[in-house]
Parts: sequence; C-alpha cells; structure tokens
Amino acid sequence: MEAYEALVTAARRVFQVDVAKACHHGAADLSTKFLAALNPVATVISSGDDEPHSHPRADALGATGLHSRGTRPLIFSTELARSHRDVMKRPEVLRNRLKELRAEIPLAPEGSALRKRLIREFDKAVDGLERSVAVYGTIQLRSDGHRVVLAQKLERPRGSTKWDLYRLEPQGTQGPLRHLSTYED
Repeated sequence: MEAYEALVTAARRVFQVDVAKACHHGAADLSTKFLAALNPVATVISSGDDEPHSHPRADALGATGLHSRGTRPLIFSTELARSHRDVMKRPEVLRNRLKELRAEIPLAPEGSALRKRLIREFDKAVDGLERSVAVYGTIQLRSDGHRVVLAQKLERPRGSTKWDLYRLEPQGTQGPLRHLSTYED
C-alpha cells in the first residue's frame, strides 16, 4: 500500500488535472492507478447512441468517482444527460416522405393550392426534426483560466433556466480547483 501511495503521489505531480475527459466513452478498460493520478474534481464522459455495448460502464463511473477529489466529485455523461421523450419513432418514414415532397413540390403549378399544401407539409415535417444530439445531453465547459463553469443542458427549462450550472473555484490564490456544492453535509 505504501508503494501504491508513493506511485500515485509522484504521478499526480505530472498528471493531476482539475477536469478530465474520460477515455473511450467510459469503457471499463481503464487504469485505476491512472485515474488516481489524474485526481480530477470533474470528469466529462462523451458517448453515443445505439451501440452494442453499455457506455459509460457502471464500474467505470464508480472508479471515476472513487478516484476523483472532493466529497462530491462531478461526473458528467452525455449518455446519461440525454433523457427525453422519443419524438421520432420511425425516422426512415419521415426521411422518405421528405424525399417524396422534395420531388413533388416542383411539379405542382406555381401558386396552386396543391403546391402550397405540399410546402406546408414539407415545412411541418422539417419542424418536427427536433431530435438531435445538439438538443439534449449537451455539456459545456467555460474557463477564464482561473475558474471553470460546467453546464449540463436541462431536459426542460426551469423558468428561464436552461442549464444546470457547476462552478469550480480555486482553493486559495493558486490552489487546485474545487466544487463547492450547495448540498454539502
């Protein structure tokens, strides 16, 4: 145990960070020694949709939290943050209808009721294309070089608030950043 602590302490002089970007979308094939050396106060995990594996992995999330600093380390995950109601059950049907409309509109006489109806249908279908990774699961990081703000887009705005904000402030004048939770015990 003493050798492990000495290794981690020496590694932190080189590798310690305030905010880490997780490798490989939160896969389980990670080094806990490396995580301990990073010792972040916040970690961002970016992962995609519709994959044959579970990312971020539960054990990777646990290891990230365990080897992060503070009593409430922050773990942001685009996969976990993107909960929403599924607006588009069969996107291929919409895609095919848009292609049909794109072909039909130029064939309808200019100014005709048919052409106007086709354009309205096309516009309505395009307006229905709300499902986008840019809409949900968004995580933003901003820094002035001394402080950091991490923001996670809310599923639904809360009044005029669209983001859940977390501030990281330095300890003292030059210390590492820390997250001061309003929920601290």
